[in-house]
Amino acid sequence: MATKLDRFLEANQITTTYLAKVARLSRKHAGDVRSGKVDPGQECIAKLLNACSRITKRKVGVEELFDFEVPSRKKVAGVGQ
Repeated sequence: MATKLDRFLEANQITTTYLAKVARLSRKHAGDVRSGKVDPGQECIAKLLNACSRITKRKVGVEELFDFEVPSRKKVAGVGQ
């Protein structure tokens, strides 16, 4: 199943190699994030957002590239454990 990042890159005709170069990430890591094999850390997310914004010449929001599950309030507060 394609990730949001993968769909964004396909729609904007951005290759993994070019994204990695602009984001200053290894091609392997960029590819692993694109395919969903690894979850990106905060620094990687920031680099990808910056790179996608520079490439498309518009501000790209995190919700365009990634799906995030927000933990329920009970889990965050430790209630019900």
